[in-house]
Amino acid sequence: MAWLLADAVTSGLTGYERTLVFVELGCGEGYLAIKRILTTLLSNPIPLPVSIFSKLAVWLNSYAGNPEESQLRMMLDVIRLQQFKAV
Repeated sequence: MAWLLADAVTSGLTGYERTLVFVELGCGEGYLAIKRILTTLLSNPIPLPVSIFSKLAVWLNSYAGNPEESQLRMMLDVIRLQQFKAV
């Protein structure tokens, strides 16, 4: 999921953000990369395909009960609203 998301937003990230995301991915830290991308998307909306939102929601289900689950869900919901508000 992390690689798919990174590929979808890479052109909208700054060089620094892109470097951090790909270092995290290279270290096997997909969760951190996804969290970083979602955090970036909150302040810098980048259009995402609807299919990615669906896949992110399914991915997030695997974190049910995780202390950060609610924060990640809220971030995803805000990003989804930003995207569809802009349409």
